[in-house]
Amino acid sequence: MNKERARQIITGTALAWLFVLALSLSAYKVRNVDIPWHLAAGKWMLEHKQVPRLDPFRFGEPPLEWLDAQWLYQLINYGAYLALGESALTLLTMAMSAIVLGLLLLAAPRSLPRGLFALVGLVFLAAINPRLMNRPELLTCVYMGAMLLALERARAGRTRALVCLPLIEILWANSQGLWPIGIALVGAYWGDEAWRRRGEAAFS
Repeated sequence: MNKERARQIITGTALAWLFVLALSLSAYKVRNVDIPWHLAAGKWMLEHKQVPRLDPFRFGEPPLEWLDAQWLYQLINYGAYLALGESALTLLTMAMSAIVLGLLLLAAPRSLPRGLFALVGLVFLAAINPRLMNRPELLTCVYMGAMLLALERARAGRTRALVCLPLIEILWANSQGLWPIGIALVGAYWGDEAWRRRGEAAFS
């Protein structure tokens, strides 16, 4: 076995274990107090075939106008719950955690070792572990990872990846209220690229 093949096997094994650890960090029964409310909202939308404009769960008082910025997340969770029961909520958490790590790996510049970047991704997941639960915020991590991947691909010359950015932003805005982070991320990349080109022009 040559050194290159041995390196690939070691790297692949390390990455596989990192994914196992990422999954284990999120493999617990979902007990957060928000989930019954999100499931009820998803059920209401399926029954009424619309996104609520008035709070359907307000009792004893006139209903208030309501902008449900998390409706897509709620539909995804309720659909999974209908299909697989309570275990679906844990499986969704595990899947989203693995997707975040995978997106970070794919977004990593080729000049960086995959194992090192995967380890950074795992440290990130461990750092947010108190928030690593089935909540809309976890989808924010998925959308951030997808946006980073598209921006890094564009930076590497594959500018077609930029077409994905509006779609990611639309999904984000309909799943979780932290969607302005996406705009800030694009702005940061744009500013970095403008600064780099300015520097190149100054020294040319």
